[in-house]
Amino acid sequence: MVFGPFRLLGYRFSPRLADIGGTRFWRVDAQTDYGDLNALARQRVSLDRITLHWDDVLRLTGSLKLEPGAGNGHHAHLPG
Repeated sequence: MVFGPFRLLGYRFSPRLADIGGTRFWRVDAQTDYGDLNALARQRVSLDRITLHWDDVLRLTGSLKLEPGAGNGHHAHLPG
C-alpha cells in the first residue's frame, strides 16, 4: 500500500534497512527473473485486489496531495 501512493505523489519511498526484520518482499510476476532478489521476493502481488481498490488509492493520494494540513496530524472525518 505504501509504494503506490508515494509513486503517485511523486515521492520516493526508501524504507530503512535496519527495520527490515520480518518484511516480506512481493513480486508482480512469479516467472520474471528479479536477479538477486529472487530468493527474497516470494510473495505475489494481487493486481486484481489493487484494481478493485484503485479508486480508494486515488482518493487517499488526492487527499494527501491536495488537502491543506494533510499529514500534519489533522485528520479528516470519514463516514462510517
